[in-house]
Amino acid sequence: MTPEGLTLLPYNTTSPTMTTAAKEPDPPAWRVETGHRLRRLRLERGLTLRALAADARMYWIELDRYERAMQEPNLERLYALADILDTDLHSILPPTRAED
Repeated sequence: MTPEGLTLLPYNTTSPTMTTAAKEPDPPAWRVETGHRLRRLRLERGLTLRALAADARMYWIELDRYERAMQEPNLERLYALADILDTDLHSILPPTRAED
């Protein structure tokens, strides 16, 4: 039963507003590189996303978003991850232009 004046669309019909999502800007290069480094270090140590995230006391989806450069990690998280991965921040963060 539908209220008067309300038209129900078939399930497979999409409206233009549903298909035209705003394109997010590309993440900064340092964040992409940081994500690649985190993933490489995690995999080298044989850890799953869930295992590393649990050790760092964070949600696995947050770690996944760091690795895919969808979210910027804060310094506290990076220190915790570096400690668990038995490395330092220099192994996780890419060099700045001055350090190249």
